[in-house]
Amino acid sequence: MQLSIPEVSRNTLVAALDDVDLQRWLPFLEMVDLPLGKVLSEENVTTSHVYFPTTAIVSKLHVMEDGSSAQLAVVGNEGVVGISVIMGGVSGAIRAVVLNAGKALRMRSEFFREEVNRPPVLHLLLRYIQALMSQMSHTAACNRHHVLDQQLCRWLLLSMDRTQGNWLFMTQELIATMLGVRREGVTEAAMKLQKAGLIRYARGRIEVMDRVGLERRACECYGVVKRAYDRLLPRCDDHLLYLPEPARGDGAGHGLAREPYRILPYAAMEPVHARLDSLDLGHRTHLPASKGAPDPR
Repeated sequence: MQLSIPEVSRNTLVAALDDVDLQRWLPFLEMVDLPLGKVLSEENVTTSHVYFPTTAIVSKLHVMEDGSSAQLAVVGNEGVVGISVIMGGVSGAIRAVVLNAGKALRMRSEFFREEVNRPPVLHLLLRYIQALMSQMSHTAACNRHHVLDQQLCRWLLLSMDRTQGNWLFMTQELIATMLGVRREGVTEAAMKLQKAGLIRYARGRIEVMDRVGLERRACECYGVVKRAYDRLLPRCDDHLLYLPEPARGDGAGHGLAREPYRILPYAAMEPVHARLDSLDLGHRTHLPASKGAPDPR
């Protein structure tokens, strides 16, 4: 059964497609459940599907020869898993594992590879790759230069940005694997955050109690990465999906997509109007009066 536009629009990359592209994609998308720990792609293996998470969170891990691993990035409803398809199809030394159970849109790699030849789709994916590279590079720098408390705060905030609530189901052992540290270190760092009233942790459930406090405790890496995503990728505000892409050569504006059916969790923290003023676009799209940005919490 073909999915509806409201269902597929729960991923901001898919929602950012124009109407013609979206209608062409609909028959090739299916909604699937992604259980915790499911491996979506293995290192050095050709990827058969790409996934656009809607409620699931996926971790991209670099796998060493001895089997140990460390997290490079997290992907949620702002992105796609399997981007290596457009660069040959082999994922290299990267493994994609479901970090938080949920749902995702799945598409055959063959169709996705064909779609990348279309300029609007390619431009959108190139912006996403740039944002993803920013996250990966800052993760590497953060792991080298910042203390574990700050790394844990950054990791929690990035994960929360990609889920619909303020909690995650995550064991300390899994967190340690993601961060590439010992479990005892994660236990100590989590206890510090809990004593400070920033999180509540019990039986694998992590609940953020004070997001503002968590942001203050995090290192600079979280803010830098978030600003990169906000600058490069679609944003939802005032029931409008805004795509920061220059106008097409034919003069048709491509900055404002269809009205979405709901505000997505990866919502803008500032009104679209403020972002328009800061962007050098070849086309300006008239927007209705702003009602203010939704509270991301």
